[in-house]
Amino acid sequence: MIGQLASQDLSIFRLFLKRMPGERILLLGVFVGFVFTTTIAIVGPIYLDSLKQLAFRSSVGEFQGRFLDVNLFASNLVLSKDSMSRSEDEIERAAVQYLDPAYRGHTTYIRSSPYLVGIPGRELPDKRSGEVMLRGYIQHLSGLSREVNLVDGTMAEDIVAQWPRGPLIQAVISIETAERFNIQVADVLTLATVLEVEQRISVIITGVIGADDPDDEYWEDVGIYLDPAPLIETPPLGVRVDPDDPPIGLFVGLDALLGAVDQTNRGTLVDPIWFLRLDKISVSNWSIDGALTRLDSFTEQVQTVVPDITVRAGAITTTIEKVKHRGFLASIPILLLLVVMAVTVLLYTSIVISYLTKSRERDIALARSRGVGTGILFRIALAEGLTITVGGVFVAATLAFATVALIGKLPYFDDIPGATILQVNTSLTPVLAGAIGVLACLSMLVAPAILSARTGLLFQKLSVSRPTGVSWFHRYYLDVAVLIIGSLIYWELHSRGQVVSGGLFGDVGVNEPLLLAPVLFLIGVGLLFARLFPLM
Repeated sequence: MIGQLASQDLSIFRLFLKRMPGERILLLGVFVGFVFTTTIAIVGPIYLDSLKQLAFRSSVGEFQGRFLDVNLFASNLVLSKDSMSRSEDEIERAAVQYLDPAYRGHTTYIRSSPYLVGIPGRELPDKRSGEVMLRGYIQHLSGLSREVNLVDGTMAEDIVAQWPRGPLIQAVISIETAERFNIQVADVLTLATVLEVEQRISVIITGVIGADDPDDEYWEDVGIYLDPAPLIETPPLGVRVDPDDPPIGLFVGLDALLGAVDQTNRGTLVDPIWFLRLDKISVSNWSIDGALTRLDSFTEQVQTVVPDITVRAGAITTTIEKVKHRGFLASIPILLLLVVMAVTVLLYTSIVISYLTKSRERDIALARSRGVGTGILFRIALAEGLTITVGGVFVAATLAFATVALIGKLPYFDDIPGATILQVNTSLTPVLAGAIGVLACLSMLVAPAILSARTGLLFQKLSVSRPTGVSWFHRYYLDVAVLIIGSLIYWELHSRGQVVSGGLFGDVGVNEPLLLAPVLFLIGVGLLFARLFPLM
């Protein structure tokens, strides 16, 4: 039984193969229609994604400097060697894993809690008094020695020595701090959390520093620490301070900071900051979704070690939000036009398929009269449809990617840097759009063959002797009317040169009636083509 069915399938398939040379023009028309339909379906999402990527690259390129910042703000982190080293290692590991190859290193800033500070001429008393006191803190800024101009003295050594009342460390101060408080090299400052405490930190000033290049990217984030603003923290109870006095910022090494605080105020909680630098050119080559994924993964990774940490990538996230918003507004008219184009091509293809089906009605009727079942005809039509569509998919995909990439060569993109060839990214959306186009084309080819397979030889002869009349749309020349109306609106659109105006609701937006121009024009052309195609 199976052998008989296979033999019957083969004989019917050979019959259709004999008919194919006479139908090569129609089959070529069907193939071309399928290719264009699938190409349009794939081009739409790819083109919109490429435009967003181009806008993202162009917006990132407009930022000043070579780097973009990703800043990390931690809260309530214990100031200890173990805690700081673990946080530092995890941030470095996460940055290399998720932000490479754009990652170009980072700067770490750690500041102790505010101290009462005694300087030469204004030493700290041992108990409360009515005099106004100064405040300050010890702070660490990584990479400082490579980026400063040493005005006087030498850089501080990262060591902790012992002094009669506590640890002794070395520090450097900024030019602004030295001039404001008249502090000189070799002066010894005294720091205490409260006046009554016995343990105090002694700090010897070894140098005065300034920014080597104030315009360098390094100082864009940390330049404020050279001349800090007044403290907002309240002073200890019973201590008088001038709220307008800025703090005395002492720059020390990390080991000196950790050692001094550990001896005098163990368990201190600090709010460190990490300033990450990302190469602007490398970031511009990221896809928009890929950039968000990288930042989210990076944030999740660092939060596993530092739970109370905030990651801010303002330049990148703000640019992505703007690009997505503008891309959404721009995608509406583009998608509408692409849908109309796809429907128009499908209309042309359906006309060709109708004539292809009509040319096969006699052969199908003969096959039915000889006992060929609908299932056999369905398998043959499906095999033919799959051959055409599968071959068309490869051609359409290649054509779609090449078209979108070469669109960047058009004069419209001459003023945009780096737009010689549009960047094409693969995603799931073009695949789904192409699959919908393939299924639509396949159903258009298979469905008419199955419907015609239900008729017999007698019905086929009756349909030939009594051909169908002209449709009412063509009888009253409504296709010509639609074409004229579409042409008039298209002319107005061409005269204006844009589709943006007041909109339907008064706000600036897309003028919806002008979007009907290509719709009506293409529908009119399609209906007119349906009228002229039989004559051709």
